[in-house]
Amino acid sequence: MIAVALGPSGYFGVGDIADARGGGGMFILRLGTKATETMQFLIEFDAGTFTDDIGQLDGLVENQHRVTAIGVQYYPAEVVWVRGGLGIADFKRAADTEMLAEALNERGLGFMTGVGYDVFRRGTFALDVELNLTGGIYGGAAMIHAGLALALNWY
Repeated sequence: MIAVALGPSGYFGVGDIADARGGGGMFILRLGTKATETMQFLIEFDAGTFTDDIGQLDGLVENQHRVTAIGVQYYPAEVVWVRGGLGIADFKRAADTEMLAEALNERGLGFMTGVGYDVFRRGTFALDVELNLTGGIYGGAAMIHAGLALALNWY
């Protein structure tokens, strides 16, 4: 299985990066192989970006959040699926102003979850609508990333 998904998403920082919040976009690339009739093993790459204004700085801050995970996708019904997995997360932050002295570059434990519905199927192709939640835990901080996406799947 190969899937590509795009859509809008929201980001919510916790702890040391609590000021990193905003809306942006997300991209998901999913590669999988059939384990049983109702389950697939997956490697998933989720990436998203958003900008925010962190108060007194003169300029915007660009944030990037990525999760690479290994997981499973389960089909409780023919056109409905749920998935989850664990992996590595990256959070990067950089500003277009000199007042932010150093960029933030964190790596930690990542997770991904999702639920989807295949709205159209033809042969080995499917178009689905999915709700995704990914996150990363970075010591004293965490980033949660949620979005709604439209995905093209080839089985």
